[in-house]
Amino acid sequence: MSGLQSYIIIVISYLISRIFIDSESHEYAIRTLLPKLGTRTAALTTGILGVSYALSLFFSNTVVVLSMIPILRYLIQQITDENQRKILSSQWILALIYGANIGGMGSITGSPQNVFYLAFLDLVKIQGREHVTFFSWFMVGVPATLLLVLVASWILKIGEKKLPRSLELKWEVSGNGNPFFKRFVLFFAVNIALIFCMTALQFFFQPGKIFLGLNIIDLFFSSYFVVFLFVACVFPRKERTFPSLFRNLVFLLLYTAFAPFIFINETVKETRCRFRRPSIDPNGMDRRIQAGMNSVWRTLFREPFQDLRQKNENVFISANRILYDLPFFGLFFMGGVTLLALLFLKIGDNPATPGMDGLLVRFIERIANGIIPQTGGIFLFLTAVIFVAIFLTEVLNNTTVLLIMLPLVGQMSTSMGENPLLFLLAVTLAASGAFMTPIATPVNAVSYASFPGVSLKRMLGLGFLLNLAGGAFFTFLVFFLLNVIRF
Repeated sequence: MSGLQSYIIIVISYLISRIFIDSESHEYAIRTLLPKLGTRTAALTTGILGVSYALSLFFSNTVVVLSMIPILRYLIQQITDENQRKILSSQWILALIYGANIGGMGSITGSPQNVFYLAFLDLVKIQGREHVTFFSWFMVGVPATLLLVLVASWILKIGEKKLPRSLELKWEVSGNGNPFFKRFVLFFAVNIALIFCMTALQFFFQPGKIFLGLNIIDLFFSSYFVVFLFVACVFPRKERTFPSLFRNLVFLLLYTAFAPFIFINETVKETRCRFRRPSIDPNGMDRRIQAGMNSVWRTLFREPFQDLRQKNENVFISANRILYDLPFFGLFFMGGVTLLALLFLKIGDNPATPGMDGLLVRFIERIANGIIPQTGGIFLFLTAVIFVAIFLTEVLNNTTVLLIMLPLVGQMSTSMGENPLLFLLAVTLAASGAFMTPIATPVNAVSYASFPGVSLKRMLGLGFLLNLAGGAFFTFLVFFLLNVIRF
């Protein structure tokens, strides 16, 4: 499959997730489901694990975490006992992290690291990359990750031994439900079925290029993306007139232009709140941002701009809801960790040579070359690659690990006379399967930073067990694929 198809599918998946969030369909579904699980601790933990896993098969796992954080906050607030609330918040955040990370491995759209993997395959022109489609990944990934979810569920039960079997909850499922929920489920199902069928055609028939290096399915996806983007973000949902369309376009462009200022402002406010440092004028920047938007809006429409957080009800995806639903401190924490890792990678970099070859990179390459055997069989090589990737991810985060290990493992596997495609997949899965530390993956970072009081000791202990289980699982899975697939 061409990279174009993959990237379009990922963006459309994100936009579909935003339609669900803006319509509050996800909240309605989860708030309807959770009370049906009762008040048993094990059932609620399994429910959170299962929901985050299932959603992450279709949507980016970071987006899933961002959308489920308000639901978990709601759930935690329903616990009347303060001690139970503190302990269970750690247990449920781990369930969210495990489900989202594992679900992200199950499909192309599930994790940002999968995009990195696809981009690397295209960059270095790996043989067989055309067989990596949404269809093929999904057909292998879902059955495989279901087994890992069961293992995660069993490990979480270890953490429940000291927890109460049942909880005193005060469920408050408000409202009369979402009258459009069935319509959105149908919309989601139709789009996923369309993507699934078109990528299946690509996998089985491999159509030839007909225009500008694109095949017929590439052209279909390009047209599909343009139409979807217009309908989701600009086309009027209610007042279908040209003035309404123009207002929607201006609304989108205004929030796009002011997004950096909103992000900085909200991050500062959340950081001050987290460290209990009150601001002298907490709403000062809000007023300045609104004044800036208001000047444009008044000029064009002769009316004042409304509240910054007021949703645009005349589109399917309201730009301001995307912005203000973000856990700003969590993203700031994740970005800081990634930036720090990249800076370490550049220390000692030689400008005369291309790429990153700093001291840390060379140090890790020496370690990897010393640990990862290039003789003694494929299974031993694969096992070492996977476990090195998992435990490096715990201290460097998965983006950094992929930057270092994908080129390294690609060279090693090629020198052994093997096609590197599945070995690179092994590294990608392992880098998404690090569960011990807050810095390992974006899911870990955002979840951990968004909930004060999460037990780091519990995260390290249970995460270590899941790392071992996941490492063994990835080794046998990829070794099996190596023996049944030939490129």
